[in-house]
Amino acid sequence: MILLYGKSDEPKTFSRELLKQALLVGYGVTNAELLHGECGEPLLTTEGLYVSISHCKSAAAVVVASAPCGVDIETDRPFHSDIAARFCTERELTWLSLFDGDAYRLELLKLWTKKESVFKQTGVAMKDIEVFKSPVATLHRGEFILSYIH
Repeated sequence: MILLYGKSDEPKTFSRELLKQALLVGYGVTNAELLHGECGEPLLTTEGLYVSISHCKSAAAVVVASAPCGVDIETDRPFHSDIAARFCTERELTWLSLFDGDAYRLELLKLWTKKESVFKQTGVAMKDIEVFKSPVATLHRGEFILSYIH
C-alpha cells in the first residue's frame, strides 16, 4: 500500500501527480489510466491495483493498494454538529458526547474522515459504518485531517 498526501493550491491537479508517483514508486507502473466507475469511484486499468483519491480546499491524498482501499482528507475547519445525527451510529454519538467545543469538532471531523474512507473502500452507507470496528488510520497534520484504510 502506498499513501501519498500533501498541501497544494491546486489539489485536484496535485492528486493526479500523487497518483502517478504512487504507481511508479510503489508498483513500477507507468502506463495506468484512471477511469471512473458507475458511481464515480476511481478505477485503474492496471489489473490487481486499487486506488482511492481525496482532495479538499488545500490538500490532496492518494492511496494505491493491491486490495480495495479508501482515503479521505479534510481541512481542519468548523464542522456542523447536526451532521453527526445523520451519519453516526448510536455508539459513536455516545462517544462524541464526551467532548465539547474544539475537542468535539475535531473528533467529529475525525469520525467523518474515517467513515468516508471506509465508504470509499466498501460502498457501505456512512450511517451503517461502525468505525470503532474498522482498522482505519487517522493523521492530524496541522491544517488537515486524513484517514485511510486498506
